[in-house]
Amino acid sequence: MYKLDISLEQYNFLMGLSGILCAFLLCLFVFLVLSKL
Repeated sequence: MYKLDISLEQYNFLMGLSGILCAFLLCLFVFLVLSKL
């Protein structure tokens, strides 16, 4: 079985990337809701 040996730097990078993506989508959603008011 292949070793799940992704380094901590790669893991932190992926978590940061998905965090930024989630924040961007959240901001976009809030902006759309506010613009409809």
